[in-house]
Amino acid sequence: FPNPAQYIREVARVLRPGGQFVLDDNMAPEDDALDAFMNRFEQWRDPSHVRACRLSEWQGWIEAAGMEVVHADPLRSKSFGFAPWVERLPMPPGERERFEAWLRSAPEECRAAFGLRVLNGEIEAIATMYAIVLARKAGMGREGERE
Repeated sequence: FPNPAQYIREVARVLRPGGQFVLDDNMAPEDDALDAFMNRFEQWRDPSHVRACRLSEWQGWIEAAGMEVVHADPLRSKSFGFAPWVERLPMPPGERERFEAWLRSAPEECRAAFGLRVLNGEIEAIATMYAIVLARKAGMGREGERE
């Protein structure tokens, strides 16, 4: 999302009163170092990646747009086999090696948080974080009563 706040405002604009919206997306941890690490590896692998936002940011934009957060899952981890994940997008020659070296040299806290699994010097797995958020626009309730 190049402008997530604008996106949420548009969702709120087009929803009917009482309408619901589900957001299911990668989200960065609330911790600054983990947020920076996740967004750096996502941008390195996929140059079109803008930024994985934090759950708290999404909740703030939803509420600022006049909707309420009905439910928000806590952040969950989604693990990927490293080779298929990194090969989704082509990298220039030598770039994958630099990327892998950077990942292997990351602080232990980052490697652990993102499930970086290394076997015999090869990265086997990596994980990203995601959450699902259910929001509702104020208006008519389930029984047709105004809220």
